[in-house]
Amino acid sequence: ATSQLPREAQIGKPFWELFAPAYTQDSLYFQNYTATMADRQPRIFTDYYAPLDLWTQVRVFPQASGGLSVFYKKVNAEVAARQAQERLLGELVQSEARLAEVLDSFDECFVAVDAELRLRAMNRQHVALVGMPREVQVGMLIWELFPSENHEGSPYWQNYHAALADGQ
Repeated sequence: ATSQLPREAQIGKPFWELFAPAYTQDSLYFQNYTATMADRQPRIFTDYYAPLDLWTQVRVFPQASGGLSVFYKKVNAEVAARQAQERLLGELVQSEARLAEVLDSFDECFVAVDAELRLRAMNRQHVALVGMPREVQVGMLIWELFPSENHEGSPYWQNYHAALADGQ
């Protein structure tokens, strides 16, 4: 019932008569159906059909008789989820860029480490002090940069482990 027509009204009718808005040169439906008719190669694509506010994933296969077999499913929820994910990822990238700008504005060195004390983020002052590119440092243990501080008597070691222990 996706076409909003009863099955009896669809049987034997040309596809383009039933779905006339998809019969345009820039329509993925038109492009894929005509290409499959021409080269007899199956195709899979996703497109939006505005008259029904419908996103579809379509699989098109040539038939030996010369026609096409078309299988489609409604994917509105999947497309909406993917679009939301892409929007959130864009917002995250912008947020990370703003955070990097703020951290780089500090006069002090800044690093963020995970629970294993691996470097996850740092500002430009830290990069300049260490003299190693940011990309190389990310994922390294803090002690790989400062091996002389990796002992229980070091105030750095004590402070890092105390912060990990009490979560502050």
